Amino acid sequence: PREKQAGPMSVSLPTLPDLVQASARLVDCQSVLTPILGGPVQTIQRLGARFAVDVTLPPLEPKDAARFLAARMKARAENDTLTLAWPQAEIWSVIGGAPVVNGAGQAGARLNISGLTAGQVIPAGRFFSFTAGGRSYLHVTTLEVTANGAGQVQLHVAPLLRATPPNGAALNFSAPIVEGLLTGAVEWSLERLRWTSTAFTLSENA
Repeated sequence: PREKQAGPMSVSLPTLPDLVQASARLVDCQSVLTPILGGPVQTIQRLGARFAVDVTLPPLEPKDAARFLAARMKARAENDTLTLAWPQAEIWSVIGGAPVVNGAGQAGARLNISGLTAGQVIPAGRFFSFTAGGRSYLHVTTLEVTANGAGQVQLHVAPLLRATPPNGAALNFSAPIVEGLLTGAVEWSLERLRWTSTAFTLSENA
């Protein structure tokens, strides 16, 4: 098998069409231990939970379908990861300012950030991504918070941080990115030799 080239590499998938069907999920590493002789149930939180998404594309024009196929084939041929704008409902307002990580060495379910507009509210359930070591990591806020007068706030996030974001790393709230591996076969179907349909699953792998 071909070895991966030195340094992190990724292939960007095209923007998803409006009629796409996407099913997102959390791939959890949590374990629940139920004692066979009674007693309290124990929950073991393990680092490594991540996101995955199943994407079903509507029938596309051949040239549009070819771009999706080419990106997936390139990632497979060159053993690269794929990146995709995380599919989500268009219900979010713009996050004011230029939010960045505030402080090095952060871990767990909290993330201190700065660079926000004073008084900016970040709602619960807001997805964002950041880059660490040349790779994108996707997270979601779990509690609504409001930035102080200096534009600083502590986010409550899930899943637990799997990588330590560098101090000053930009947070992408406007178009968060999911990066990972393509699972399953690369397949597509033709309808009357005019339209092309396909589906794929992308899972974070770091």
